[in-house]
Amino acid sequence: MEQRLKLALIHFFASLALLFFLYLYITSQYSHAASTPYSDKIQIPVGMIIMGAVYFLYGLLSLLAYFFSSVGKGIAKTKSINNLDKLASSVDPNDFSSLINLASGYNDTRIFDKAELYLRKAIDLKPKNYAARHTLCSVLIQQGKHNEAYNELHNLLTENADRPDSWLLMGIVLYDNLKRKDEARHCFIEAHNRSEPASGIFLVSSQYLAKY
Repeated sequence: MEQRLKLALIHFFASLALLFFLYLYITSQYSHAASTPYSDKIQIPVGMIIMGAVYFLYGLLSLLAYFFSSVGKGIAKTKSINNLDKLASSVDPNDFSSLINLASGYNDTRIFDKAELYLRKAIDLKPKNYAARHTLCSVLIQQGKHNEAYNELHNLLTENADRPDSWLLMGIVLYDNLKRKDEARHCFIEAHNRSEPASGIFLVSSQYLAKY
């Protein structure tokens, strides 16, 4: 769940809880007054009621803003997918760059099966292209194809042992997805040793190594 939606829900339900508490408090005061002929004047917490109402409106407006934003993003995504599908119908199957761009578009819109399809077509044209093969591994992970991603990464690192990004990715697959943590440690060490200090790969691999 997105952080923005979480905050909106927290505000909304917290305000409902506050208003419900105030309702119980006020009704209990009226009940007490009705059963006690000479009771004091009922004290209504106006400030708390206003605060609860404002909090409620804020939460409600936040939810509505998130809803309309999501609808807008959904419409934009649908248009983007339609444009990609039109482009796919006319793409040159022998144009490596066009296939990569198409795969990137599907990846950005989270249509990972089609991203995989066009990445594989591009790799058929240039089997040694590192970037395309590394991206394919990421797309496979997004689809939950962890064993397949591991095999692709193993082959990729056999030919490109100096690439810390692939060492890190294989370590994450082994550690988080395949639960082969002992094997993952070697990958994190390779990523750590082959990356620039203070780089993202260096920091992430350090975080994983700290777990051992």
